[in-house]
Amino acid sequence: MSTQAIPPPRLEIPESSVCMTVRIIDTGARLGGFTKTMLEPAYPGHELLTDLPAFPFLIEHNSGKKVIFDLGIRKDPENFSPMMVKQWHAQQVLFRGTKDVVDTLEEGGVKKEEIDSVIWSHWHFDHTGDTLRFSSSTELVVGPGFSEALIPGYPKNKDSPILESDYNFYLLNAPGHAVGHINALARTTPDTFIFMGGDTCHHCGEFRPTKYKPLPDEISPSPLSDPPFRPGTTCPGAVLQSIHRSKSATEPFYVVAGTGQDFYDDDDKNSSKETKEDTSINEARRETLETLGKLTEFDAHDNILTVIAHDGSIVDFLEYYPKSANSWKVKGWKPASEWRFLADFKGAVNAVKA
Repeated sequence: MSTQAIPPPRLEIPESSVCMTVRIIDTGARLGGFTKTMLEPAYPGHELLTDLPAFPFLIEHNSGKKVIFDLGIRKDPENFSPMMVKQWHAQQVLFRGTKDVVDTLEEGGVKKEEIDSVIWSHWHFDHTGDTLRFSSSTELVVGPGFSEALIPGYPKNKDSPILESDYNFYLLNAPGHAVGHINALARTTPDTFIFMGGDTCHHCGEFRPTKYKPLPDEISPSPLSDPPFRPGTTCPGAVLQSIHRSKSATEPFYVVAGTGQDFYDDDDKNSSKETKEDTSINEARRETLETLGKLTEFDAHDNILTVIAHDGSIVDFLEYYPKSANSWKVKGWKPASEWRFLADFKGAVNAVKA
């Protein structure tokens, strides 16, 4: 018997007919690292996170103002500041790439001088890019600095790229992963949105399945086929539920590393304070869980497409800049992509069969 979904909480987003044009940028840069630094528990065959993107987003208002949310990683990471280089090596991050966001923008016809503002979701090296490549007139906005830099909106503040009463682009406080960490929500049609999740989490298995979006009885095409998602194949959801950490159809496969719990847990003894034993890449565990719970509420709505910065499961599925992502709902991107991360558990399924 299928698990019935619980209706998600209402988000109370004000109505508006004014939309932003959102373009997801893929510079071709890829990252990799050890799963255990980000996710728990360990699943056989998924010890490494490989070929992860670092998505920037070009967001354009109909007035012509352009904003970039996140810059991804620069093409010469050895030229980061010494502290950034130290962080990069300490986390044992693998990297390959020959272009950055400025190269990609200009190849698609947008000059760097056209960018009004760059918004960092946070200060980590795989999101800050190389701001020196932009014009001196381009404004840099980070976390708590948003209010001081951009509010009030246009027209009161002639230099703001945000229109004050449009209700079309929101920066959302998303504490936990890093100081000043923020997410973004952009209206793509009057009733659809793209949620830019930054590093709130690093794998879709941290926020799916949930009580709002249970594991389906069948997944087609199958994430376990060879190759994955071969047309015409089907995988019973029970097969994947059998290797789930708690055999649940309504709890995420992963929890945030260093917490031992997910956002459903009432017992906060593991997250009430930070300890030296915390091996997570997140700076504040309890806040990370709270933010992840909020992301889950957005993701539960069929009119919101969630894109986290390093979602490797959808790299070969999305359409990228210079194409617009605004028609994502008409094109069926969400139902066709939201369970693609399950392919990462093929090794765990095979280990049970062995």
